[in-house]
Amino acid sequence: AWMRRADPSPDYPVPDAAFEPIYQTWCAYHREITDAIVEREADEALKLGLGTVLIDDGWQAPKVYGQFFGAGLPVGRYTDDFAAHVKRLHEKGLKVALWFPMTLFTDDCPIADAFRPYMLYRTSWAPYVWDPRFAARRDYILACLERAVRDWKVDGLKLDFLDTWSQGYSDSWKLAPLSGGLGGRDIADLSDGAKAVVEGLRRRLTAINPDLTIEFRQMYYGAGIIKGCTQIRVRDCPGSTREMRYGIANLRLTCGPNAVHSDPIQWGPGETDEQVADSILASIFGIGQYSVRLTGDTPSHRKLLAHWVAFAKEHRNALYRGDFRVQGLSYDAPVLVGEDKSERIVGAYVPGFVADCGAPDRRIILLNGTGGETLTVRFGAPCAGRILDLFGRETGRIDIPQGVSSVRIPRAGRIVVDAAIGSCR
Repeated sequence: AWMRRADPSPDYPVPDAAFEPIYQTWCAYHREITDAIVEREADEALKLGLGTVLIDDGWQAPKVYGQFFGAGLPVGRYTDDFAAHVKRLHEKGLKVALWFPMTLFTDDCPIADAFRPYMLYRTSWAPYVWDPRFAARRDYILACLERAVRDWKVDGLKLDFLDTWSQGYSDSWKLAPLSGGLGGRDIADLSDGAKAVVEGLRRRLTAINPDLTIEFRQMYYGAGIIKGCTQIRVRDCPGSTREMRYGIANLRLTCGPNAVHSDPIQWGPGETDEQVADSILASIFGIGQYSVRLTGDTPSHRKLLAHWVAFAKEHRNALYRGDFRVQGLSYDAPVLVGEDKSERIVGAYVPGFVADCGAPDRRIILLNGTGGETLTVRFGAPCAGRILDLFGRETGRIDIPQGVSSVRIPRAGRIVVDAAIGSCR
């Protein structure tokens, strides 16, 4: 990818764990989490095939409501012993990732007095942003992250709000602009300060755990920062299957070997199975992050989740590590294609747009993410396939002619064409 060519420094190693689906707490619980709640949900997540738990905001906040950032320490409201909490999750067979608000602090956090002289500006929503051009401030934050990896044994980090540094150039709430001299800073340029943090992440944290995963978000990725992480998550797009699909497509086309993660996929117990499956299919070409109250979800939703998590694992090479293409990117990425030497997976998302499945020179799996039951497709040769519903149950068989044709598939279902014999097995 061109971003790799723009920065000749070595790539951050991307471990296999970056390509594993995740259970995420934020959309399901916000800050209303405790170690007991997370461990209970983790038990359910593991049963459904999710091997990593991402503990989002709430573990470091002494209050459920209002803003609180900056301490980097667990609070008694969440757990009395964070290392023991992580150990219990490890003993269940889960990996643990932890959210950190990298750039922010608030007046009521323990580091406020120490950080206030080094702030860059105050945001319009209350927290302050610290200036990364001060070496001591960079070292403090990196030491917090080292503690989490070394002492608590977390397996991954979600590092949030790095984009607030770039907002400091023009934010009207700026409090500490650089005017004449460095004023105690060891770096003059704000971009170089941010880059120093990213380089410190790579150097210091992988020295402790070479397989550590680090998540950045779509709002702050580019050639100068992408090598500091193992995965990029789509920007916030709750409930929008279109934005989810388009965000995944754009990131897959630009971020090279990094894993691309979905925005948290969420639903409520009142949604239909088809609505749930539509949300999952919109993100199937990215690594799924699921944020649902699993212990209160319906049996059919849980069955759907388990089915599609298993599907993504079975076909992970074609979905995530093979060749990826977008048909009609300027039309909101209506068709996504992932393939390796053995299979081609085609996701169709817009009714009426022709999904080009190519020649049946390998197994072809055609996914129906349109929200309807009719797809327009193109095949390079006549073939036959099995029709499966949203749960993966076979509902019939179909003969597909060469060229463009219309086919019927259950909503959120798929057609499987076995290319080896030109018909279904």
